[in-house]
Amino acid sequence: MNMIGHNNPPKEKKKRRPRLKPNSEHYVNNKEFTTALDAYSRECKEMLAKGKERPIMGKYLGQCVIKMATRLSLSPNFRGYMYREEMIQDAILGAVNYMHLFDGNRFNNGFAYVTQILFSHMVQTIKKEKKKYELNLKLIQKAELTHMNDPE
Repeated sequence: MNMIGHNNPPKEKKKRRPRLKPNSEHYVNNKEFTTALDAYSRECKEMLAKGKERPIMGKYLGQCVIKMATRLSLSPNFRGYMYREEMIQDAILGAVNYMHLFDGNRFNNGFAYVTQILFSHMVQTIKKEKKKYELNLKLIQKAELTHMNDPE
């Protein structure tokens, strides 16, 4: 018996997804990614300080963000949605918009920084799609009511 007096068995630990290997399809090396992200953000800050536009992101960073977004979309939180591809696209756009704000002096994990951006944008997409669905449902119900009240 535990302290409360219940005879509950101990909870089983959640099974974690296996860690990706370097030759895996969605693998991103955290140290290399963080170094590249820090260099990109510093370059962006220099360009913005000079009054110029942000530079174009490198191919490596873009590929890493795509891999990270795709892998995140396969997690149980996001797997079952019909609009998973739209979630991935919105998340990638969000990450590209906010990656220049990364501060390598304050943070040493660019992977976690970008993953958090991707996650929050995927949640925002779910909320947006839910609002659309509820609006469509209300419109359909309203149309049915007006159709039923029409004496023809």
